[in-house]
Amino acid sequence: MQPTPIAIAIAMSSSLIAQGTASFTTSELAPTVIQFTDTSSGGTPIAWDWDFENDGVVDATNQNPVFAYPGTGIYECSLTVDFGTGTDTVVQNVFISVLPIPDFGNTYVSGTQTRGFWFPAPTRFSITSAKVPDESAHGLQNVAIYRMTGAPPVYTASTTGGLEFLSTGTASSSAIPCAVSFDTGEFVGVIGACGDASTMRNSYGTPAGPFQSSILGQATTLTRFITQTNLVSSNGLGPYSQTLSGAISRVELTISSCVGLPYGNGSPSSQAQAPILRTSALPFLGQTATLTLENFDANALGILAVGIGRANIPTPLGDVLIGTLAGSVPLNGGALMTPGSYDFTFPIPSNPALQGFGPVNWQSACLVTGTGEFALSNGNEWWLEL
Repeated sequence: MQPTPIAIAIAMSSSLIAQGTASFTTSELAPTVIQFTDTSSGGTPIAWDWDFENDGVVDATNQNPVFAYPGTGIYECSLTVDFGTGTDTVVQNVFISVLPIPDFGNTYVSGTQTRGFWFPAPTRFSITSAKVPDESAHGLQNVAIYRMTGAPPVYTASTTGGLEFLSTGTASSSAIPCAVSFDTGEFVGVIGACGDASTMRNSYGTPAGPFQSSILGQATTLTRFITQTNLVSSNGLGPYSQTLSGAISRVELTISSCVGLPYGNGSPSSQAQAPILRTSALPFLGQTATLTLENFDANALGILAVGIGRANIPTPLGDVLIGTLAGSVPLNGGALMTPGSYDFTFPIPSNPALQGFGPVNWQSACLVTGTGEFALSNGNEWWLEL
């Protein structure tokens, strides 16, 4: 039986008014280069308008474009798809998390020299992983991260100190997780090479010289950072310097705006050392953050205080580093603490409204029961992020 003209007309009308749904996926081709793939459904797309930074400017009109972002950060990408009978638009976040570094030039092999780069922090951020490219296929990687009080001295002068993170003898096939946060204006040193106690295989970049990079949309310059020691045998404690020429040695860093910033100085007393408070797992939304307390005396009672904002208020017991106090919890369930370290975990709600929330400020106080001495830790400041 042949369909009637009315039935044909109804079917044609339904087809004409059918409208699809715009969607896309992303994949990383290089640290800041993203492949966009159209996955729109429910219709027949005939045109695509891509706005990679959602600034009202159409950047591409092909179906599956590639775009290079200027640096690390969270970008909004808009895709408008024309289905012939109507259009649909989708906007979603694109996360660029790997610090831009130079392209690979050559491998520099040395028994006693390890290379990297340093830079001033243009904004607060965290390093969440590090990976040394292993072009020589050695199989093991080694990384050290430093917090410096200023630019390192120019070689042949050198200095030491500030080691925040060290990993040696780790398989080079995967990134090394870490949680090291820096504040605006601090100086960051990164040294890394594949190898072992007998050889360092540095992944030199090209071209040589300082490299213009960016962190979370803020420009910074990577400058050659060196130690004349083997990173494994020195445990990252060797003297370091900068040179204003020569190749940067490449270490891939994953960057986030989620931070747990140490700040201020702890307040010891004559018979009680100042505890050290650090963030060992960052406060990402939907995950569990961890504060770790170290360097406290035996037989101590303690509390962990939380509030909003930084302060530096002298008291007879030490410097209070929290502005507005919101509450406190006893350490170790109120029982005496023994030497070592204590972890305090806090589930962070998976609530997009909390993205960028902060500051949340922490400080610990300890009372040594045998002597009655009181000591305060440094402060630690959280900013929540996806």
